[in-house]
Amino acid sequence: MTDSAMGYGKQGQPRSRLGNVLLVIAFSVLAVLAAELALWFLYPQTTLFPRYTDSPDYPIAFPENAELVHSQGSRWKFVYNTNELGRRGPYLQMHGEYKTTNVVALGDSFTFGIGVNDNEVYTSIMSKRLEGGYAVVNGGMGGWGIDSEIKWYFRTGSQYQPKYVVLQFTANDPSESFTGITKIENGEFAFYPITVTKPSWQLFLSRSRIIQTSQLYGLLRQLETKLDRPQANYAEMLRLFSGKLHDQDVELIFLSVTHGHKEANGYHYDLDHFPHIALEVKRLEAEGMLHFLDLNLVEMSKYPGSAEGHQWSAAHHRLVGEDIAKTIQVLGEGTDKSKHRKYSR
Repeated sequence: MTDSAMGYGKQGQPRSRLGNVLLVIAFSVLAVLAAELALWFLYPQTTLFPRYTDSPDYPIAFPENAELVHSQGSRWKFVYNTNELGRRGPYLQMHGEYKTTNVVALGDSFTFGIGVNDNEVYTSIMSKRLEGGYAVVNGGMGGWGIDSEIKWYFRTGSQYQPKYVVLQFTANDPSESFTGITKIENGEFAFYPITVTKPSWQLFLSRSRIIQTSQLYGLLRQLETKLDRPQANYAEMLRLFSGKLHDQDVELIFLSVTHGHKEANGYHYDLDHFPHIALEVKRLEAEGMLHFLDLNLVEMSKYPGSAEGHQWSAAHHRLVGEDIAKTIQVLGEGTDKSKHRKYSR
């Protein structure tokens, strides 16, 4: 039997335990690096860094004044620049009096603009189409439901004294609106701090560039699943929210994300799959409490989704931004609201 097989190093000296440990560590590091490179070239994972920051008020928050890099190997890459509020778009100072007509957009990752560049988000398109006299504030945040959006509006968005509020809906909103930070108590909204805080190890993972840009970590995140929840909570919050905006003479524009392809059983609103919420939207529109944004579904169906995976690419954001701008201009001109096309699915 050879010296090396018996655990001996050069000149027949026993290899130290530390040397063996270092050897194992070296081989482990090489194995991880090999796996990272293999995934990068053969099966690249989606990474985002920095990912999220801890917040005592909301379940999810992006860091302020940051550059978020979202990529999948060499296949695609988007960079999201956040402002002082941790949102996309230019920061609008908060003060008591505005010379502009302000618009606040509420929503999740579609309003934040995941999967498109800064100048391609629909709120950016709105700003260009509305030109001078208007200011658009993007209040979107990935992973938020209507409870987080309502709390953020009354805590932050309402300080802009908006004339128009855009509320964006997507299929996961009902399941993401049970965080407990917004409740209806005695017919009024009651706001609470976030009750479930992230453990320190999870915060470490979120802030680690090595972890968040790791192909192996990206693969593990694919195993996450979400629970389904009822629609009644969303509809109840929507009714109270629309009523409060109406009392303040604020116009609410309801925007549903779209999905599907013209070749596959048509192109639809996400709202079509939630009959209870859809019925409430119809009722509120009939009562003059909101305006459903009737998008050109035929035109929307012509374009593929974002390379990142969201249904809306830059082309969809452009169409949505243009339609919202036109709707705001029509409402601002005092055009007969009865002529506005309604949600009639």
